[in-house]
Amino acid sequence: MEYLSHIIGYLSTHRFLVFAAAMILFMLFIFRGGRKRKFLGTVLFIYGILNLIIGPVINASFLNKFGEMADGKIIGMYKTSTLYNEEPVYRYEALVKNPDGSTLETSFTSMDFNVYPALSGHRLPPVGVAFKLKYIPGAESNFIILANERSEFVDQQNCINLLNAIVQAESKWKFDNQNGEYKAALSEAIDEYLGSDCGNQALENYYQGILE
Repeated sequence: MEYLSHIIGYLSTHRFLVFAAAMILFMLFIFRGGRKRKFLGTVLFIYGILNLIIGPVINASFLNKFGEMADGKIIGMYKTSTLYNEEPVYRYEALVKNPDGSTLETSFTSMDFNVYPALSGHRLPPVGVAFKLKYIPGAESNFIILANERSEFVDQQNCINLLNAIVQAESKWKFDNQNGEYKAALSEAIDEYLGSDCGNQALENYYQGILE
């Protein structure tokens, strides 16, 4: 399983390189090969395209099913010279604490798409925030950050989502403060936030004041 994780992880994180290699082989086999080579070249080309699209999904599903859970924390984030969709790619340094208590050092980039299940906006834990992860022992460089297991990272994301709901509801109500449905939606969003572990008295006082 360790070697399989290395292979799947490499194909996922180096999917552009894999696609380029598949394209080169496809061209060679198509123009300089027989029927079998042309067929193989076509298969490689199709795989290269599919790996670009679903490589990270396959890797994440594999690790979620067969990986072991551990604790992690990002200790450093560095901007690289690489761009993806016209956005800079960041390299993250992380620590992983195994169930046996030992600590390992690993790293990943924002291009790895290793949050599972995928979150809107592809959010990654900030530096210093603890999270849960899954990996195959012996292949610690290939892991997924779990967005569906209770952790400091997940709690933080839940609070952000609740605050976003308040901001959206508040914007609607301020646009039309005579609308009873907007006011009720804002009140509900505030109550949900204050009923969570994220709530605070200062926010409650502020919104109670503008709703009155």
